[in-house]
Amino acid sequence: MNLHFETLQADQADRVRMRAWFEAVRLGFHDPRGTDESFEVWLADQVSDSATLRGVWEEGTSTEQQPVATFASYRKTINLGADIVDAHLITDVTVRPTHRRQGILRRQMTDSLTEARDAGLPLAVLTVTEATIYGRFGYAPATFKQDLEIDTSVRFKLRDQVGEDPGRVVMMDPVEALPAINTVFADFHATTTGSVERLHHYQRTLSGAWDYSEQAVEKKLRAAIHHDAHGRPDGYVTYKFSGTKSLDITGFVASSTRAHLALWSFLASIDLVESITMYGAPLDDPLSWAMADRRGCRVKSQRDGLWFRVLDPIAMLTAREWRADDAIVAKINDPLGFADGTFTITTEGQRATVERTDAEPDVTMGVDTLGALGVGGTRVNVLARARAISGEADDLWRLADMADLRRLPYSATDF
Repeated sequence: MNLHFETLQADQADRVRMRAWFEAVRLGFHDPRGTDESFEVWLADQVSDSATLRGVWEEGTSTEQQPVATFASYRKTINLGADIVDAHLITDVTVRPTHRRQGILRRQMTDSLTEARDAGLPLAVLTVTEATIYGRFGYAPATFKQDLEIDTSVRFKLRDQVGEDPGRVVMMDPVEALPAINTVFADFHATTTGSVERLHHYQRTLSGAWDYSEQAVEKKLRAAIHHDAHGRPDGYVTYKFSGTKSLDITGFVASSTRAHLALWSFLASIDLVESITMYGAPLDDPLSWAMADRRGCRVKSQRDGLWFRVLDPIAMLTAREWRADDAIVAKINDPLGFADGTFTITTEGQRATVERTDAEPDVTMGVDTLGALGVGGTRVNVLARARAISGEADDLWRLADMADLRRLPYSATDF
């Protein structure tokens, strides 16, 4: 079997190669074959995001034009709490069933992570379809989310303590709403730990310019913007009607609690709607506690969001937010070598100074566990009880005081 590994930079020049890669991804995720129009939309987005597209071609076969494996990456920012840093985003990872267990994914992943580390990026980030694949490469879930179903029939009511909204909600055509949506997300990204900068395709999906699943313009999409008391947009929701008396939220971001609850009041007031589904809400969403009858907010499922793979522990831990002031020595085991070593972490004023050391460690963990702790999405005590962190009890509690944050991280970005 003659396999040829190739790395492509997304551009308009080699359209035959780009189309073959595009169709291989659709095959891998069981999507229908792409149309000419959907390919043009996809390619324009890849060029806008300066995508790196890895592919593996088997030479000497009747299907050699199409790769047997794909792997895409982008350079985008992520908010780690103390700083917003560049990260290595990975997506569209496929290997044909006929070519598995031949080291294809391992080589593509290792090559991509090595290039990201050499470029000075502190971590790689992805979202996963199958949770058992990426742990062996040092990834672990770092943020989480939940899917909610809200009863918005006559029983929906916010508690009196919520108070009056000094701002206002305005319904807008999604295309006209896009500048306000971008303003809201920029504010959210700057202030929310775990937030990831969005890929260009969000400009199409949030405006209804394109529905990637249907490969057509989205004509059902509706949008509403919340403006604060000074007229600045601070929240948005996009939605479409999904059935008899039901509505699905396709996008919801608010940079303030007031905007968050005001948008829910608006959604609950829509006529002929008695049930609303929101996919990917934060785990600490305050809506149920703001409702007079909190049982009207039902959790349909909880799932992982972002998975982290730490490449530079010093850069990642320095950009992370911390809580208590203290110092601890942590040993990180990394089979791939990127983050391997022992480090002194000294925290003061919610920031850390991190240095390599030869001192005996107080706590020991794998690089995957370090990723799970990346932005405080999982508490130290939970990981310690799962035997993912070892150390004396007092040292583990000190680490918990340092690393467990007041707010859970959250990302409203999928890729």
